[in-house]
Order: sequence, then C-alpha cells, then structure tokens
Amino acid sequence: MLEKLTLNNNSHSLRNKVKDRVLDKVNFATLIHDERERSERTNKPFSFLCIDLSKMNDRSNGHRFKKVLGTITSSIRTIDRIGWIRNNLIGVLLPDTPMKGALTVAEKLKDKLNGSLGNSDLHECTMVSTYPDSPDCGDFNAYSREVRNSISSNLPPLKIVESSSSSPESDIVTTDSSLIIFLEKMGLQSHWQLFMKRIIDIVGALFGIVIFSPLMLTIALIIKLTSRGPVLFRQERLGYQRKKFILLKFRSMYMDNDSSIHREYVTKLINGDHEEVNMGSEAHPYYKIKRDPRITPFGRILRKGSLDELPQFFNVLIGHMSLVGPRPPIPYELTNYKNWHRKRVLDVKPGITGLWQVKGRSQTTFEEMVRLDLHYAKNWSLWLDFKIMFATFKAVVSRYGAD
Repeated sequence: MLEKLTLNNNSHSLRNKVKDRVLDKVNFATLIHDERERSERTNKPFSFLCIDLSKMNDRSNGHRFKKVLGTITSSIRTIDRIGWIRNNLIGVLLPDTPMKGALTVAEKLKDKLNGSLGNSDLHECTMVSTYPDSPDCGDFNAYSREVRNSISSNLPPLKIVESSSSSPESDIVTTDSSLIIFLEKMGLQSHWQLFMKRIIDIVGALFGIVIFSPLMLTIALIIKLTSRGPVLFRQERLGYQRKKFILLKFRSMYMDNDSSIHREYVTKLINGDHEEVNMGSEAHPYYKIKRDPRITPFGRILRKGSLDELPQFFNVLIGHMSLVGPRPPIPYELTNYKNWHRKRVLDVKPGITGLWQVKGRSQTTFEEMVRLDLHYAKNWSLWLDFKIMFATFKAVVSRYGAD
C-alpha cells in the first residue's frame, strides 16, 4: 500500500491516500478521548508523540514521506495508532505507556529516521506528552500555550522551545498532559458554540457589573466599616487545564484566619469520610462547615445570598472563568483528587454557577459534585448554560444550600 502512495502538494489528496494508515482528525480525537477515559478508570498512563513533517521541503515526489510513514509504522506496536492533527503534523497514540517508555520510543524513532533519511531534523519537532503523568497540579507548562496556538493555526512549522522537563542532552520536547486534552477537544468540540459561549460571558459579565455596581459599592462600604482588612478577598485557584488565576470575592472572613480548618475538612470530604464531615442528619446531609468561626457577621449575610461572589464577574470578563461551569478548586484540594476527579478542572473552564449549585450544593458529597461537573462537561451546550443560569436565580432567591 505504501509503495503505491504518491505525494503531491495537495494535503487533502495526501490524506485520502493514506487514510487507511493514518486516522483523520475527528476519528483520532475520538480515539484519544476513549483512551483517556480508559486511563482514568484503570490508572494506567498512555502517551502521545507529535511529529512535525513540515521540514520535509523536498515534496516533488512521495519517496521521503513514504519512508517516514513506513519508519513510523514499523517502529510502533500493533496497538499503537497514527492520526492527523493538522497538515504536516502527525500524532502517534501509545496506550499503556508512561513518559519513560514514550521517550524511549521517540529516541528509537529518531535514530531510525536518521538512518533511513539521513539528518532529516525531524526529531527537533517531536513532542512527547503523557496522561495522567503530568507535573504537579498547580504547575502550568508555559510552552503548552505556544504549542496549542501553533497546532490550531494554519501557520507552517511549529516553533518549539525546549521545556525545563527535558534533559539538556535530549532533542525531544516534552509537554504536560494539557496538550493531549487540547487535541481531544480540538476534534470533538463545536468551535462556533465555544465562540458564542465567550461572547455570552463577556456580555453577561458587563451586564452584571453595571446592574450590580450600586449593590457592590454598598457591600464594599459595609465591609470596610464593620471589619478590619481589605474589601476584596483574593485567592489562588485552578482554572481550565490547571492554570492558576486569582479568584475575586468580597471578604466575608476575619483577617489572619487559620486555613487549616478548611483544609482538614475538605480533605476528609474528598476522601469520602462522610460521617465525620456531615454537619446535618442522615436524612438531610449538609456537607459544609457550619458556624465557621472565621466568618464575620456581615459575611454570613453575604454568603446566605451568594453576594460575596459578585466580584467574579470581573474574572469572567478577563477570561479566567465563565458564567457557567464547575467551581474552581484551591490548589491544595487537588492533592487528594483521584485521576477521574481531575477532569472537572481539565475539560471545561470554571464558572460562577453550575449544575452543582442548582442541583446539589452543600447537600451533595464530593463525588456526587464531581459527577455533576462531568455530566456538564460531557453534555455541554449553550441551551444547557441558559437553563442553569435560570435555575441559579431560583436557587439564590430560595437560598438553597447556602450557609
């Protein structure tokens, strides 16, 4: 089959001729999605090689490309799959393969390519990513944004900068697992809906800021008069794909309070110690700290009406958050997450409100909350966002689950 291939300058024609060996972008994204689901349940990592072929300048015939594709297919296992990411960019999915194994495969592939093609420099454009073997949850690989922007655009060759996770002797660039998630989403999500979601976020945030500005000014004044400290509470949170940002809230606590109270409680909640953390009854559970000594009297009023969340309209306007999405966790919370829990901060942008706020809130266990977030991520649509926003108004008025 490979011997019959003829390469020309038309990338679409090229894809048609090798489609039985190289999956198209949508099918490849589906395969990555399925492998990620399996990995999260079995706790076995998988890896991904991303190979840029755009440095192959001599494309008057398909000889060099046939050699590259032949070298790749002969260097991987039968369970590994090859697929297109975009023009001139090919991915190799390696199931049940940790980062160390993927780096070994990439090094062997580099040696074989050099042997068959000479010094092709293809290895300089090879990326290796592993899921869920990623850096600490609070870290964010700065090069991933450059890689993602390059992949999603139509610009020729990727300009990759070697990251700190690569050894100085290695020519292979390693990235965090957000690249895998991005490639999965790129093939499966409706981009026009994502664009519209961002437009709705901007319009909604501006509308909220204008409408609630008199109320926010009043709240700020009362906070300043009733307790010592700043009006706004700034806290580091984790957003989409674990990127850190500063969440804004009206301060509802005393200054210099002890965060260990919340840290200990949330650790038990995530670990499923329900009997210890249930502040209600067995019939009517309540998974939230009651009579928290850190909260000021006015802070309790703010929290009853969720008014302390109003400054997050500015987070939405900046782009750190969306109007609808999972609540962004504090970095120390993720140290207790299981792999499948992490999807709630990897798959969608966090929001001011979400399914948890309108369907469960403090009456749900942590795993029930995660399942609501994952249901939202899997079934997301603009219509679902509108339904959640309408349901949020009802929940706020009724003070459902508020402390």
